[in-house]
Amino acid sequence: MFKWIISLIFIFIFSVEINTNQYIASAKPALALSNVELDRLKLVADFEIFTPSSVDQIYRLEIKEPYPFIPGQSVSEVRLHFFDESGKTYLFGIEEHKAFEYKINRVITTIDVRKQVQPEL
Repeated sequence: MFKWIISLIFIFIFSVEINTNQYIASAKPALALSNVELDRLKLVADFEIFTPSSVDQIYRLEIKEPYPFIPGQSVSEVRLHFFDESGKTYLFGIEEHKAFEYKINRVITTIDVRKQVQPEL
């Protein structure tokens, strides 16, 4: 009876580990330094895709959108998810699209930090 319980516990732990690995593998985050899909995505996007350029940290990248990515089609929106090196810890995500009909209002405020007042212009 004791061996039977131990074997069930072992099978349960083993199956949970397999399911966890399948879940992580289904995201398929790839190493960002060798990501061929991202290079293909940059070629077919109708806007410039910006990605982090920090090379001191190795991270994994998942292309969340467009899904599925078809290399020949034009892409108008991109969603990228960044994970740590193991691919298990979510770091941050970026969503990008082509800018259109944006109005830019630029306001410049000068503050004197020492006097804590705004000087007259």
